[in-house]
Amino acid sequence: LKQYALTASQLPNGDLFLPVNSTPFQELNMLGTIVNTWNAPTGYPIDLHDGVMTAHGTILYISDANVSVTNFPSNITTSNAPKTTVTVSDSRAVEISATNGALLHVWSPLTMLDPTRITYLTTYGAAVDNEHGNAVLEDTNDNSIIMSLRNQNCVFKFNRSGQVKWILGPPDLWPTNFTQFLLTPEGTPFGWQYGQHAPQLTSQGTLVLYDDGNFRASPWAPAIQDKNNYSRAVEYSINQTNMTI
Repeated sequence: LKQYALTASQLPNGDLFLPVNSTPFQELNMLGTIVNTWNAPTGYPIDLHDGVMTAHGTILYISDANVSVTNFPSNITTSNAPKTTVTVSDSRAVEISATNGALLHVWSPLTMLDPTRITYLTTYGAAVDNEHGNAVLEDTNDNSIIMSLRNQNCVFKFNRSGQVKWILGPPDLWPTNFTQFLLTPEGTPFGWQYGQHAPQLTSQGTLVLYDDGNFRASPWAPAIQDKNNYSRAVEYSINQTNMTI
């Protein structure tokens, strides 16, 4: 923790696996002794939000890169805001070999999703923080990847070829060509997640996450006032065949 790891997971042998600032990935036994280390490939530095060992003998993690995006809304306060060219921080999902650290896959949310979709969490700066990837995990049921983009209010699943399977989150402001990937809610009461963290698959086949609840609205609907808002743990059941949740 003193080396600024933001996440840690336990390996089948009982050791801890965590990304840190000094050596990007470390395996520690329960006495705190480093028993293994891995370096990130050149050009793919780690974002400390997440890094996990998979069942396939690989390491999944998030690596940020600045990318120029055209036709991006200049603000989140007006529906007809002028479009401009901005630099966006792209939260890439990276997979490397746990054997030799070789680069295996790189998946960019900017190429899989709509690069110009905004939310109330979109933050403008030298690089626009429009994704803020904070979790990545493997679904061993169908060899797919699940990723959480906090600032998109979006958890989405894609295969290793980079094809989107579903998108979990409020359907607002998604272009029509993404409608096929949006999950349809069933049951009442139902509530989408906002600014989510830490999605995990359960042994029951459900998805559990922490719903921060930021704003609980999308541009340009009125945001929920803090005094009336809440955070929660929420468990979703997703039917991938019927595209329902």
